[in-house]
Amino acid sequence: MEGIEWGHRWALALPVSHSDSSPSIFLNPLGDVYLGRDIKTGQDIALKLEPIQTQTPRLSHEHTVYKALSGMPGIPTMHWYGREVPYHVLVQSNPS
Repeated sequence: MEGIEWGHRWALALPVSHSDSSPSIFLNPLGDVYLGRDIKTGQDIALKLEPIQTQTPRLSHEHTVYKALSGMPGIPTMHWYGREVPYHVLVQSNPS
């Protein structure tokens, strides 16, 4: 998946999940989390991907909760949430 871009703003840098041997950003049993990069600023970001066809979609709800908690200590900044076939994508600040 490396090299994939969303909205000409964010690029996938490195797959990160609890099933990989690569270093993780954080563990998320609900979906895959990837290290990404903001193309405009060069800053590392976290990308959460959920297949559109998933039987139990959760990413939209997670985005809603993060928005409600935004600005609180320890809560990552949400940059974008949307649909990029074949995924729902949540872009947030890298918590590491």
